[in-house]
Amino acid sequence: MNADEWVVGACWLWCGHRVTLVRNVGVVSVASPPGEAPLYACGRCLEQLEGSVADYGEMTGPGPHDDGLYVVPGTAPAAPRPRTRRWFCGPRTLLGRRWHGLVESAEESLVPRPERVGP
Repeated sequence: MNADEWVVGACWLWCGHRVTLVRNVGVVSVASPPGEAPLYACGRCLEQLEGSVADYGEMTGPGPHDDGLYVVPGTAPAAPRPRTRRWFCGPRTLLGRRWHGLVESAEESLVPRPERVGP
């Protein structure tokens, strides 16, 4: 089967496993118990996935690096690095909106609050 070929089957992503036209988007693997399987997604879920990837790319910029959006539990988050804002039309997905909120709150914490003057 060609990876670009649509087949009838269950979507493995967000839509609740509805049976519809789906496309193989790669292989998913798990550590315990060890295994792997082809991952199928419907058109609507593929749009959501592509939107999340685009949002992530706009938040972090090109290339592999510590994105600051994910940290190991129990460790302090790294100091946010300056980001190039490329929010042309805003985040496309709920995940993108959450990332955007994290970045905005981190940037605000770096800006000193003006001191209150007067009574």
